[in-house]
Amino acid sequence: MLHDVLMSARAPEEQDAPPDWAATSRWTPAQHEGHLLMFYPAELREAVTTVHGTSDAVHCHRVVDLDTREVFEGALIFGAALTHNIKVGIPDAAVIGRLSKTSKGAWVLTRHSPEELGTAQQWESENLK
Repeated sequence: MLHDVLMSARAPEEQDAPPDWAATSRWTPAQHEGHLLMFYPAELREAVTTVHGTSDAVHCHRVVDLDTREVFEGALIFGAALTHNIKVGIPDAAVIGRLSKTSKGAWVLTRHSPEELGTAQQWESENLK
């Protein structure tokens, strides 16, 4: 389980954000293609109405781009394949992987390496106290 889901000591809403985080709530997959990401999913929201119709989404307390060190608070993640990857961490685990696009255009998380897992664990130990 540790290879797919990185457990946090406390729920993200209980953790203090260091003042040097570049926190924002606007996260889009196109800006982070190929990046190592860590998602802190809180809940699955079913049948969310958007301009494109209805779709399930995962609300994340936090999304961390481990390549750029950007932190996004309160992100709503759409896309059937990507939400399927992320929802396994609901409600109290972090999910990590590299964001990529399939040949059919779906956003997915690819499996992380042991070194990338170490990067995620180091980020948590430095930033979530």
